[in-house]
Amino acid sequence: MAPQANLIFDGVAKGASPSFADAWIGALAYTLQLYFDFSGYSDMAIGLGLLFGVRLPLNFNSPYKAGNIIDFWRRWHMSLSAFLRDYLYFALGGNHRGEARRFANLIVTMLLGGLWHGAGWTFVCWGAFHGVGLAICHFWIRLFGTDKRNGASRYGTILARTLTLIFVVFGWVMFRADSMETARKMMSTMIGLNGFDLSINSDRQLTGLITLASIIALMAIALFARNSQQLLGYDPQHPVEEQSSWATRFAVAYPLHGAAMGCLFVFTLTQMSAVQSFLYFQF
Repeated sequence: MAPQANLIFDGVAKGASPSFADAWIGALAYTLQLYFDFSGYSDMAIGLGLLFGVRLPLNFNSPYKAGNIIDFWRRWHMSLSAFLRDYLYFALGGNHRGEARRFANLIVTMLLGGLWHGAGWTFVCWGAFHGVGLAICHFWIRLFGTDKRNGASRYGTILARTLTLIFVVFGWVMFRADSMETARKMMSTMIGLNGFDLSINSDRQLTGLITLASIIALMAIALFARNSQQLLGYDPQHPVEEQSSWATRFAVAYPLHGAAMGCLFVFTLTQMSAVQSFLYFQF
Protein backbone atom coordinates (compact mmCIF):
# COMPACT_ATOMS: atom_id res chain seq x y z
CA MET A 1 0.00 0.00 0.00
CA ALA A 2 2.80 2.43 0.86
CA PRO A 3 4.29 2.87 -2.64
CA GLN A 4 0.88 3.58 -4.18
CA ALA A 5 -0.15 6.01 -1.45
CA ASN A 6 3.21 7.80 -1.71
CA LEU A 7 3.02 7.95 -5.51
CA ILE A 8 -0.38 9.64 -5.55
CA PHE A 9 0.05 11.98 -2.58
CA ASP A 10 3.54 13.03 -3.64
CA GLY A 11 2.30 13.59 -7.20
CA VAL A 12 -0.48 15.88 -5.98
CA ALA A 13 2.02 17.74 -3.78
CA LYS A 14 4.11 18.39 -6.91
CA GLY A 15 1.14 19.79 -8.83
CA ALA A 16 -0.37 16.73 -10.50
CA SER A 17 -4.15 16.48 -10.83
CA PRO A 18 -5.34 12.95 -9.99
CA SER A 19 -8.43 11.38 -11.49
CA PHE A 20 -11.40 10.55 -9.29
CA ALA A 21 -10.29 6.89 -9.25
CA ASP A 22 -6.65 7.72 -8.50
CA ALA A 23 -7.59 10.01 -5.63
CA TRP A 24 -9.68 7.29 -4.00
CA ILE A 25 -7.01 4.64 -4.62
CA GLY A 26 -4.42 6.87 -2.94
CA ALA A 27 -6.68 7.66 0.02
CA LEU A 28 -7.71 4.03 0.55
CA ALA A 29 -4.14 2.78 0.10
CA TYR A 30 -2.98 5.11 2.86
CA THR A 31 -6.00 4.19 5.00
CA LEU A 32 -4.97 0.54 4.85
CA GLN A 33 -1.24 1.23 5.12
CA LEU A 34 -1.83 3.12 8.36
CA TYR A 35 -4.25 0.47 9.66
CA PHE A 36 -1.93 -2.51 9.24
CA ASP A 37 1.11 -0.45 10.21
CA PHE A 38 -0.38 0.54 13.55
CA SER A 39 -2.00 -2.85 14.12
CA GLY A 40 1.36 -4.58 13.66
CA TYR A 41 3.15 -1.91 15.70
CA SER A 42 0.75 -2.46 18.61
CA ASP A 43 1.01 -6.27 18.35
CA MET A 44 4.81 -6.08 18.39
CA ALA A 45 4.74 -3.83 21.47
CA ILE A 46 2.48 -6.30 23.31
CA GLY A 47 4.64 -9.25 22.23
CA LEU A 48 7.86 -7.55 23.31
CA GLY A 49 6.24 -6.72 26.63
CA LEU A 50 5.30 -10.37 27.17
CA LEU A 51 8.94 -11.37 26.60
CA PHE A 52 9.73 -9.34 29.73
CA GLY A 53 6.68 -10.48 31.69
CA VAL A 54 4.78 -7.20 31.15
CA ARG A 55 1.16 -7.48 30.05
CA LEU A 56 0.40 -4.30 28.16
CA PRO A 57 -3.22 -3.15 27.64
CA LEU A 58 -4.86 -3.42 24.25
CA ASN A 59 -4.23 -0.51 21.92
CA PHE A 60 -5.97 -1.45 18.66
CA ASN A 61 -9.34 -3.17 18.27
CA SER A 62 -10.57 -3.34 14.66
CA PRO A 63 -11.35 0.42 14.43
CA TYR A 64 -12.72 0.23 10.88
CA LYS A 65 -15.58 -1.89 12.21
CA ALA A 66 -16.75 1.09 14.28
CA GLY A 67 -20.41 2.09 13.97
CA ASN A 68 -19.76 5.78 14.70
CA ILE A 69 -16.85 8.11 15.34
CA ILE A 70 -17.17 7.71 19.13
CA ASP A 71 -16.79 3.96 18.71
CA PHE A 72 -13.83 4.55 16.38
CA TRP A 73 -11.90 6.39 19.09
CA ARG A 74 -12.66 3.60 21.54
CA ARG A 75 -10.92 1.23 19.14
CA TRP A 76 -8.12 3.28 17.53
CA HIS A 77 -4.99 4.10 19.58
CA MET A 78 -6.84 3.20 22.75
CA SER A 79 -3.99 4.28 25.05
CA LEU A 80 -3.87 7.77 23.51
CA SER A 81 -7.67 8.04 23.63
CA ALA A 82 -7.61 7.18 27.34
CA PHE A 83 -4.83 9.72 27.95
CA LEU A 84 -6.67 12.51 26.11
CA ARG A 85 -9.88 11.70 27.99
CA ASP A 86 -8.32 11.51 31.45
CA TYR A 87 -5.81 14.36 31.29
CA LEU A 88 -7.34 16.81 28.81
CA TYR A 89 -11.08 16.28 28.37
CA PHE A 90 -11.80 15.73 32.08
CA ALA A 91 -9.35 18.50 33.05
CA LEU A 92 -11.30 20.92 30.85
CA GLY A 93 -14.51 20.01 32.65
CA GLY A 94 -15.71 17.08 30.58
CA ASN A 95 -19.51 17.03 30.32
CA HIS A 96 -20.21 18.58 33.72
CA ARG A 97 -20.65 22.17 32.54
CA GLY A 98 -23.43 21.92 30.00
CA GLU A 99 -23.73 20.55 26.50
CA ALA A 100 -22.16 23.56 24.75
CA ARG A 101 -19.08 23.37 26.97
CA ARG A 102 -18.95 19.60 26.47
CA PHE A 103 -18.80 19.96 22.69
CA ALA A 104 -16.18 22.71 22.97
CA ASN A 105 -14.10 20.48 25.27
CA LEU A 106 -14.28 17.64 22.75
CA ILE A 107 -13.06 19.87 19.92
CA VAL A 108 -10.24 21.40 22.00
CA THR A 109 -9.15 17.95 23.20
CA MET A 110 -8.95 16.61 19.66
CA LEU A 111 -7.16 19.75 18.48
CA LEU A 112 -4.48 19.07 21.08
CA GLY A 113 -4.50 15.42 20.05
CA GLY A 114 -3.74 16.55 16.51
CA LEU A 115 -0.86 18.70 17.73
CA TRP A 116 0.46 15.67 19.64
CA HIS A 117 1.08 14.02 16.26
CA GLY A 118 2.92 17.00 14.81
CA ALA A 119 3.14 20.79 14.76
CA GLY A 120 1.50 21.40 11.39
CA TRP A 121 -1.79 22.69 10.04
CA THR A 122 -2.63 19.31 8.56
CA PHE A 123 -2.51 17.69 12.00
CA VAL A 124 -4.39 20.58 13.61
CA CYS A 125 -7.15 20.37 10.99
CA TRP A 126 -7.26 16.58 11.30
CA GLY A 127 -7.75 16.93 15.06
CA ALA A 128 -10.42 19.61 14.59
CA PHE A 129 -12.14 17.44 11.97
CA HIS A 130 -12.44 14.56 14.42
CA GLY A 131 -13.38 16.89 17.26
CA VAL A 132 -16.29 18.29 15.27
CA GLY A 133 -17.24 14.76 14.24
CA LEU A 134 -17.31 13.62 17.87
CA ALA A 135 -19.39 16.66 18.88
CA ILE A 136 -21.92 16.01 16.08
CA CYS A 137 -22.09 12.32 17.00
CA HIS A 138 -22.77 13.11 20.67
CA PHE A 139 -25.34 15.73 19.67
CA TRP A 140 -27.09 13.20 17.38
CA ILE A 141 -27.24 10.64 20.20
CA ARG A 142 -28.51 13.36 22.53
CA LEU A 143 -31.37 14.15 20.11
CA PHE A 144 -32.34 10.69 18.96
CA GLY A 145 -30.74 8.35 21.50
CA THR A 146 -29.85 4.74 20.75
CA ASP A 147 -32.13 1.73 20.86
CA LYS A 148 -29.94 -0.64 22.85
CA ARG A 149 -32.80 -3.04 23.45
CA ASN A 150 -33.69 -3.77 19.85
CA GLY A 151 -30.47 -2.60 18.23
CA ALA A 152 -30.12 -1.12 14.77
CA SER A 153 -31.32 -2.92 11.68
CA ARG A 154 -28.81 -4.76 9.55
CA TYR A 155 -28.97 -2.09 6.85
CA GLY A 156 -28.75 0.65 9.45
CA THR A 157 -25.59 -0.92 10.87
CA ILE A 158 -24.04 -1.24 7.42
CA LEU A 159 -24.88 2.39 6.62
CA ALA A 160 -23.47 3.61 9.95
CA ARG A 161 -20.21 1.72 9.48
CA THR A 162 -19.88 2.89 5.88
CA LEU A 163 -20.42 6.56 6.76
CA THR A 164 -17.97 6.27 9.67
CA LEU A 165 -15.31 4.71 7.45
CA ILE A 166 -15.77 7.39 4.77
CA PHE A 167 -15.41 10.08 7.45
CA VAL A 168 -12.21 8.45 8.71
CA VAL A 169 -10.78 8.13 5.18
CA PHE A 170 -11.25 11.86 4.55
CA GLY A 171 -9.56 12.54 7.87
CA TRP A 172 -6.57 10.41 6.88
CA VAL A 173 -6.17 12.49 3.72
CA MET A 174 -5.43 15.53 5.90
CA PHE A 175 -3.23 13.40 8.17
CA ARG A 176 -1.11 12.20 5.22
CA ALA A 177 -0.97 15.34 3.08
CA ASP A 178 2.15 17.50 3.27
CA SER A 179 0.02 20.66 3.18
CA MET A 180 -3.59 21.74 3.37
CA GLU A 181 -3.46 22.59 -0.34
CA THR A 182 -2.60 18.97 -1.14
CA ALA A 183 -5.39 17.80 1.16
CA ARG A 184 -7.84 20.22 -0.48
CA LYS A 185 -6.99 18.98 -3.96
CA MET A 186 -7.32 15.35 -2.92
CA MET A 187 -10.63 15.79 -1.10
CA SER A 188 -12.20 18.00 -3.77
CA THR A 189 -11.36 15.33 -6.36
CA MET A 190 -12.73 12.58 -4.11
CA ILE A 191 -16.12 14.26 -3.80
CA GLY A 192 -16.34 14.77 -7.57
CA LEU A 193 -15.73 18.51 -7.87
CA ASN A 194 -13.24 17.75 -10.64
CA GLY A 195 -15.42 15.20 -12.39
CA PHE A 196 -15.79 11.46 -12.03
CA ASP A 197 -12.93 10.20 -14.17
CA LEU A 198 -12.61 6.48 -13.37
CA SER A 199 -9.47 5.95 -15.43
CA ILE A 200 -6.26 4.92 -13.75
CA ASN A 201 -3.03 6.66 -14.76
CA SER A 202 -2.01 5.03 -18.06
CA ASP A 203 1.69 4.67 -17.25
CA ARG A 204 0.88 2.43 -14.29
CA GLN A 205 -2.49 0.98 -15.22
CA LEU A 206 -1.56 -2.64 -14.43
CA THR A 207 -0.02 -1.62 -11.10
CA GLY A 208 -3.14 0.40 -10.36
CA LEU A 209 -5.41 -2.57 -11.03
CA ILE A 210 -3.28 -4.80 -8.81
CA THR A 211 -3.42 -2.14 -6.10
CA LEU A 212 -7.21 -1.93 -6.46
CA ALA A 213 -7.52 -5.70 -6.03
CA SER A 214 -5.20 -5.54 -3.00
CA ILE A 215 -7.27 -2.74 -1.49
CA ILE A 216 -10.44 -4.83 -1.80
CA ALA A 217 -8.78 -7.87 -0.22
CA LEU A 218 -7.16 -5.94 2.65
CA MET A 219 -10.30 -3.92 3.34
CA ALA A 220 -12.24 -7.17 3.61
CA ILE A 221 -9.75 -8.34 6.25
CA ALA A 222 -10.01 -5.06 8.17
CA LEU A 223 -13.81 -5.06 8.06
CA PHE A 224 -14.71 -8.71 8.55
CA ALA A 225 -11.79 -10.76 9.91
CA ARG A 226 -11.10 -11.33 13.59
CA ASN A 227 -8.26 -9.22 14.93
CA SER A 228 -5.07 -10.39 16.63
CA GLN A 229 -6.34 -10.46 20.20
CA GLN A 230 -9.47 -12.32 19.13
CA LEU A 231 -7.43 -14.91 17.25
CA LEU A 232 -4.99 -15.40 20.13
CA GLY A 233 -7.43 -14.85 22.98
CA TYR A 234 -5.14 -12.19 24.47
CA ASP A 235 -6.55 -10.67 27.64
CA PRO A 236 -4.32 -8.47 29.83
CA GLN A 237 -6.43 -9.31 32.89
CA HIS A 238 -6.87 -13.09 32.51
CA PRO A 239 -3.66 -14.78 31.33
CA VAL A 240 -4.73 -18.26 32.44
CA GLU A 241 -7.93 -18.21 30.40
CA GLU A 242 -5.99 -16.83 27.45
CA GLN A 243 -3.40 -19.63 27.53
CA SER A 244 -6.11 -22.28 27.77
CA SER A 245 -8.07 -20.72 24.93
CA TRP A 246 -5.05 -20.39 22.65
CA ALA A 247 -3.80 -23.91 23.40
CA THR A 248 -7.20 -25.36 22.51
CA ARG A 249 -7.53 -23.37 19.30
CA PHE A 250 -4.01 -24.14 18.15
CA ALA A 251 -4.36 -27.88 18.86
CA VAL A 252 -7.61 -28.11 16.90
CA ALA A 253 -6.40 -26.20 13.84
CA TYR A 254 -2.65 -26.92 13.96
CA PRO A 255 -2.25 -27.92 10.28
CA LEU A 256 -4.15 -24.83 9.12
CA HIS A 257 -2.16 -22.48 11.35
CA GLY A 258 1.11 -24.09 10.32
CA ALA A 259 0.32 -23.74 6.61
CA ALA A 260 -0.83 -20.14 7.05
CA MET A 261 2.28 -19.18 9.04
CA GLY A 262 4.50 -20.86 6.44
CA CYS A 263 2.87 -18.94 3.58
CA LEU A 264 3.14 -15.66 5.46
CA PHE A 265 6.79 -16.30 6.25
CA VAL A 266 7.65 -17.01 2.61
CA PHE A 267 5.68 -13.96 1.48
CA THR A 268 7.53 -11.82 4.03
CA LEU A 269 10.90 -12.99 2.67
CA THR A 270 9.88 -11.96 -0.85
CA GLN A 271 9.09 -8.45 0.41
CA MET A 272 12.34 -7.84 2.29
CA SER A 273 13.75 -5.65 -0.50
CA ALA A 274 10.79 -3.26 -0.21
CA VAL A 275 10.75 -2.63 3.53
CA GLN A 276 8.80 0.44 4.63
CA SER A 277 9.52 2.12 7.95
CA PHE A 278 6.71 2.16 10.50
CA LEU A 279 4.55 5.26 10.11
CA TYR A 280 3.95 5.50 13.83
CA PHE A 281 7.67 5.43 14.53
CA GLN A 282 7.73 9.20 13.95
CA PHE A 283 5.10 9.72 16.67
